[in-house]
Amino acid sequence: DELELSELSVNKEISYNSYYLGDHNKNIYLVDKKNKKEYKINPKKGIVSEIGNENKKGAIYDEKWENISLNKLVNKEYKFTEKTIFDYKIINEHLYLDIDKNLILVTNNKVKEIIYTHQDEVYYLVKNVLFVYSPNSGEVKLLENSEWNFNYRNTIFIFD
Repeated sequence: DELELSELSVNKEISYNSYYLGDHNKNIYLVDKKNKKEYKINPKKGIVSEIGNENKKGAIYDEKWENISLNKLVNKEYKFTEKTIFDYKIINEHLYLDIDKNLILVTNNKVKEIIYTHQDEVYYLVKNVLFVYSPNSGEVKLLENSEWNFNYRNTIFIFD
């Protein structure tokens, strides 16, 4: 597959003080903390829709769609969650694969944060290095960025 970069113009002010909630059904969900709005972005069609604001509850995907107040979305950074057979967890800075409450150590590295999971894959940060792990391919170093020692939230996005 060849990657294509495109620019999406919007006629709305979306603050830099925003965060990525997650993606679902090829749509991206974003919370604008400053303006207290939630957006649904369809990159393929180039459509940006406001789905939540101070007068209308937003939405979050936590194994199913749930309504949530914008105050909660603004005051705490949420992430979409989906139930999968492969559930990755950080326990005492180590990454584990949890299959039916059986824990399997994935890496001895001190894991800072899980960035993204998809099916059996997990993307995670160790200091300033992004790794991916799957039971089939093991642990693979992807990228290194010294900035990630200080600032990594909302700067790494994995799309499948």
